[in-house]
Amino acid sequence: MNDNYMITGTESTMTPGLQVFTKTEVKKGRSKAIRVAAYCRVSTNLEAQKSSLEIQMSAYERIIHQHPGWKLAGIYTDRGLSGTAASRRVQFQKMIEDAKAGKIDYIIAKSTSRFARNTVDTLKYTRMLREWGVGVYFEEQKIDTGSITSEMLLTIHAAFAQEESHSISENLKRGVRSRFAMGIPKWSTTYGYRRISNDVWEPYEPEAAVVRRIFDMYLDGHKLPEIVQALENDGIPGPGKKNIWFAHSLSTILHNEKYIGDVAMQKDYTIDHMTHKRKRNRDASVTRYYRKDHHTPIIDRKTFADVQVMLEMNDPHKGAIQYPFYGTLRCPFCGEKMVAVSLPSRWHHQAWTCGGPSSEKVLRSERTSCPQFFVKNFYVVEGVVDAFRNLCRNLQEKPGSDFVAKQEKHKDRVMRGEVHYMFLLDLVESISFREGEDGKVRWDTLVVRWKCQAETTGHIEYRRASEIPVTKDSAELRGMVYYANGEPTNGQTNAYYSVQGLFEFCDKLMIHESFADEKVGSMSSVGILIPAVLAPTTTKVGFEGEVKYEGAKAARNK
Repeated sequence: MNDNYMITGTESTMTPGLQVFTKTEVKKGRSKAIRVAAYCRVSTNLEAQKSSLEIQMSAYERIIHQHPGWKLAGIYTDRGLSGTAASRRVQFQKMIEDAKAGKIDYIIAKSTSRFARNTVDTLKYTRMLREWGVGVYFEEQKIDTGSITSEMLLTIHAAFAQEESHSISENLKRGVRSRFAMGIPKWSTTYGYRRISNDVWEPYEPEAAVVRRIFDMYLDGHKLPEIVQALENDGIPGPGKKNIWFAHSLSTILHNEKYIGDVAMQKDYTIDHMTHKRKRNRDASVTRYYRKDHHTPIIDRKTFADVQVMLEMNDPHKGAIQYPFYGTLRCPFCGEKMVAVSLPSRWHHQAWTCGGPSSEKVLRSERTSCPQFFVKNFYVVEGVVDAFRNLCRNLQEKPGSDFVAKQEKHKDRVMRGEVHYMFLLDLVESISFREGEDGKVRWDTLVVRWKCQAETTGHIEYRRASEIPVTKDSAELRGMVYYANGEPTNGQTNAYYSVQGLFEFCDKLMIHESFADEKVGSMSSVGILIPAVLAPTTTKVGFEGEVKYEGAKAARNK
């Protein structure tokens, strides 16, 4: 507190020559009023607890005003917040800051459990306050931190409060999990739905229409920022009721199984009741539950499943983006699926190579005996667009057929050079490269087999020598001229050594197969699992330095 003291020295009556120094309070004519604050907290926003909080606040205000020599420094209240994490209680932290700034001399609280349900926090903050000359009085336990024995008593009571909090937490968990086991979800507010009774939710049409629009736009190949822009331009309120949307909000909507009428329970769980930290329940460390057809859906199951495939293909956390050709583009040597990879250094482009058959092996060189090669994504797009033009010229299908209807639906966008997943899903059986009469791959001719049983080819014109797909055996340097597939190019030594560096890069690609997928409506339900394809130069956590890659400069030195 802010009273004035003086230090006096006296001779010890027990030990001759020993000086004893003590602090003595200096009495003045008028003592300064003690600035007293009260701290109140309730852990829920229920009406009963709100009422309890109001009563606490009124009582402390009256006590402080009626106490001689006390002056009200403020009443600090936290509503609907747990006491186990003091750092998240805004008013509690404000009170501590005010005490540090010298605005408070004394604090009163109902009990140690209201102050904190964490022994460490209780001791930490009371010690901190004591260093600043601020005492704390706990009404129920009758503990004043200014007394000598207070810390021992405080430790005991705080430990009891912490254990009580743990017991309450475990009881709540058991209650929630027993409801999960009966198929009763713990439903939080979901955009597109409204509650009509305790456990009954129904689509709220103004928002449900927006949800359908988001799914439709994503299916049409629009990127999340483009959808955000469209919604904001139309003044559509977001989940926060303002005309603001975020890409991560759209991603949450697109991943949410509630929109097909299902509920996944125990997706994550609390690992520590003190910190309230939660962990994704990927490996079912805690039993997971899934209930189908729990409520009225907004999105049909096929649409949802197709969107999940697209989300997986576009997931940057899985290494290279596999959109849009994974599952459709086939290796010209073995016929297996090709995988996309982000090329290194100055290439910086998405390109495709053979991923080999499904396997637990990771390195590409161990998964397939196919030669190393890359085809850049924009050349595949170019070939598919040309093959589609040839289809439109020569198609013999009857007008009005399902295939022709889908062809017309996608025609404008594909003719503009936009090849997206739903176009491939609706119309394309497979894509590969033509094999010549000599048995060699014709990299300038793409073959598209359509779902109407027709087959057309598309021509590819490679613009740079180093971008022409080659295998190790078909890349040569004759004098200063780079030959690709037996033909001279306009490239020289730089093009040749650039390609040589990519052969090693190709061999050391890491392909992690997704044998099990936690997502509902996952790729397994539509017969496709998206692998994670990582470059040997990856810096992704858990994969760094898995393989050694030397690059094009090393190839030149060899």
